[in-house]
Amino acid sequence: MKTYLICIGLCLAISACTPTFYMPDTQNVPLFSAKKQTHIAGAGNGDMINLQVAHAVGDNFGVMLNGALVPDKVDENGNGGKGSYAELGGGYFTPISDNFRFEVYGLAGFGSMRNVNTSAGSGAGSSGVFESNITRISVQPAVGFVSKYFSAAVSGRLGSLNYMNPKGNLVWEGEEQVSKISDKSNYFLLEPALTLRAGLPKVKLQYQLTGSMNLTDKDFPQQTSSSSIGLILSL
Repeated sequence: MKTYLICIGLCLAISACTPTFYMPDTQNVPLFSAKKQTHIAGAGNGDMINLQVAHAVGDNFGVMLNGALVPDKVDENGNGGKGSYAELGGGYFTPISDNFRFEVYGLAGFGSMRNVNTSAGSGAGSSGVFESNITRISVQPAVGFVSKYFSAAVSGRLGSLNYMNPKGNLVWEGEEQVSKISDKSNYFLLEPALTLRAGLPKVKLQYQLTGSMNLTDKDFPQQTSSSSIGLILSL
């Protein structure tokens, strides 16, 4: 049995064994080299859908808009969740050489979520509803190699994740989750990612592997890695 608590386009997955309060989303890594370039990307995995747009508005300045959605999911026991997230950012990019790029973006986003956990299939004393808004403010540098048919990038997102106004009556294994999150609602995250793209000059298949480390609480129950597959259109 799995129960998904989703926020910020991020997934809060609660299983019968242990709760997991966070899962990293796909990073937007455009690797621009000149003004007026645009990238449109869609990526996802079994839990989350990511849509991303980035545009180079100047010779060295770009903007991006990212969105994530976890559709309402309910299992056979009535456990489930849904959530959505939107993020806006801007930053600096520059070619290092003909094939290498550097960029750094500042990002701010907001999301909402709802989680329902029934006693059926859960651990002892585990049931209820949890709802919350979440914000994330982060900085994301990246360096990458770009060629006509292939590109690769290493990026890292350093962010502050904050749970806002949690409410509900969700209890997990005898512990009231609203009080737990209210007492300690802010966490700093370090999230490195590897992005690989291959295909035609204008359309490429993308694979990204993302890690997530909680710098505030090393024992915070979160997913420490995720991966996604998608397509990116370059204009």
